[in-house]
Amino acid sequence: MVEYTDYAYYRENAHGNLIPEDDFSKAALKASVFVKHLTHGRVSDTFELDYPQFVDEIKLAVCAAAEVFYETDKRLREHGGREVQTENNDGYSVTYANVSESGGLPGEQQALSAVRPYLSDTGLLYCGVM
Repeated sequence: MVEYTDYAYYRENAHGNLIPEDDFSKAALKASVFVKHLTHGRVSDTFELDYPQFVDEIKLAVCAAAEVFYETDKRLREHGGREVQTENNDGYSVTYANVSESGGLPGEQQALSAVRPYLSDTGLLYCGVM
């Protein structure tokens, strides 16, 4: 499994500036696996040959998901590996989500929301046979 995009594409084409270069590879790999899962394996290591008409959409989707996963990992490190459900700075209180309440992997729902605009008109999210 390889990352579906690189840091140069992230900076130049996606106009990203949230993820430092040293952390990009980890976030991009996680995002690439997520996009492969969402597309039911249609987007794989050969996506540039398989779907030349959607190369930019796929790479932009990976960049968007990478930012979500980077921010999520950063938040988890700051809170001892726990996902914050609510936070209040008036007297400071934090409520942490249970794994079952969060609906899966941390950041997964936000990543889906970030990816969907790029892939929604491609047919790659379709569950059936193409």
